Amino acid sequence: MHTIAAAVRCVGVARSTLLYYERIGLIRPVRDPGNGYRRYSDRDLERLILLKQLQQAGLSLAECRQCLDGQMDAALLAKRLAGVDTQLQSLLAARSVLMTMQQRLGGVMPAAVDLSQVGQRDWHASFASRSPEAYRQFLQSLGYSKKESFHLQWVTRDMNEHQEYMQVFFKVFEGMKRQGPGNDAITRSLVQKVMSLHSTQRILDMGCGKGASALVLARESQAQVVALDNHQPFVDALQQAAAAEGLDQILAIIGSMDEPDKIPGTFDLIWSEGSAYIIGYERALKLWRPLLTKTGYLFVSDLVQLGDELAPEARAYLEQQGVKFEHMDDRIQQAKASGYQVLDSFALPQQDWLEFYTDMEQQIKRLEPEVGKDHPALISLRQEIDIYRRFGHQFGYACLLMQKVSDSDE
Repeated sequence: MHTIAAAVRCVGVARSTLLYYERIGLIRPVRDPGNGYRRYSDRDLERLILLKQLQQAGLSLAECRQCLDGQMDAALLAKRLAGVDTQLQSLLAARSVLMTMQQRLGGVMPAAVDLSQVGQRDWHASFASRSPEAYRQFLQSLGYSKKESFHLQWVTRDMNEHQEYMQVFFKVFEGMKRQGPGNDAITRSLVQKVMSLHSTQRILDMGCGKGASALVLARESQAQVVALDNHQPFVDALQQAAAAEGLDQILAIIGSMDEPDKIPGTFDLIWSEGSAYIIGYERALKLWRPLLTKTGYLFVSDLVQLGDELAPEARAYLEQQGVKFEHMDDRIQQAKASGYQVLDSFALPQQDWLEFYTDMEQQIKRLEPEVGKDHPALISLRQEIDIYRRFGHQFGYACLLMQKVSDSDE
């Protein structure tokens, strides 16, 4: 028989805990007939050790009692197992993030450490979705540039293999005609509509990529077109294409779309095809508004849910990419609240998406011999293509042409 002090040492719980277990009937020590002190048998200690282990496995005291009494519920155990698995994934994600931060700041990764990325993408996606600005500040505090922080937010969500991943990612997009779904005919039609309403002298193409739209804007308007992107090879490609066509009114520059104070002058039209999401649709509308002339125009295409239904698989994938699912009407109301009148709104045709992904698929196949079919960037892009081909009728770009509503003091 064992004293309460010996039981405490053996089981590793507090004396008050043992007394509580006794009060609720989980353990029933005998009393020494001579002095009335509690005495615990070997069987009692085994029961207490099992109880402690069951608690560590995630069971409540009531559930532990059922197990100790031989009344285990298979459904309950399955539920608890699922909960532990979820906690394990969260802990692995936290471990991976903390290890990467340690390596980033200290330059040395602890020895014999598993660099598993289990859950890290979800951790990044959750942080970026809940507070994009705080997320980017966190990344920049670790020494990532603004450009790298945007890429981590929207593309890799992997601090360990970020640079190598992005090299392959950009090789795909650098080979593509467009860096996002679009349509030259739509660009041509909308810029002509703006020109019929207002003299157009200066246009700003935000996130221009290789300049598919910038070239159309310049051809149709004869206006000066300032085309901005943060990836030098895209800017170089546009400069070469503009020179080849003799479109010397195109000024392709490196810059960030969330720093309007560094963009020269004001514009009659700002064009943003699929790029506003990088800084957030509503934030983009507010940041860019001062860059427009008194009654300037803004075109934005941004991802929305097209109908009432969205397949769970598509939703789960896109939410992991940081997409907040709203509808066309939401985008229109947000534009109005930001000081714009919406002149036209429509969904980008699905055919434009399919052509974009066909081009992407060709570039992926071109790179497979060089980087391998199983490169993470190529796997991720194939998954994106697959999701769109199966569910693209349920989501797509909302295209909005809007005009700045003049403030009374302007």
